[in-house]
Amino acid sequence: MRRLGERRRRKEAAESTIPLINVVFLLLVFFLVAGTLSAPRDSTVDLATAEAFDPAALDPQAIYVDASGALRVAGTAMDAAAALARIEGEGAVVVVPDRTLEAGVLLARLAELRQATERPIRILTRRPAGGGA
Repeated sequence: MRRLGERRRRKEAAESTIPLINVVFLLLVFFLVAGTLSAPRDSTVDLATAEAFDPAALDPQAIYVDASGALRVAGTAMDAAAALARIEGEGAVVVVPDRTLEAGVLLARLAELRQATERPIRILTRRPAGGGA
């Protein structure tokens, strides 16, 4: 029984778990879709490995820096101004350094290119074998 002057106590409603289930379901659907965006590589195909190649054949509009630090465009050694004059287009200058090139020499060549042009410079590298994304 209730005493006079006492307020009625309202039963507290139990919190519903439906919104939590909805969020978990939406996350599950999102990760399932996001995980299938890239097609898996066929495991029966063994990818080719390049033993030796001519870098001039890859991109004639790129500047290659060989192991000695010489700038090359289409296989011809030249200075920074001549290399930039030989490359057509208005986009970024693509620089492909040799893997054995010392960092100091690469930075010096990039500084020469930066002084000769206002175009942005992109350095093209290869991902290490077994590396992640």
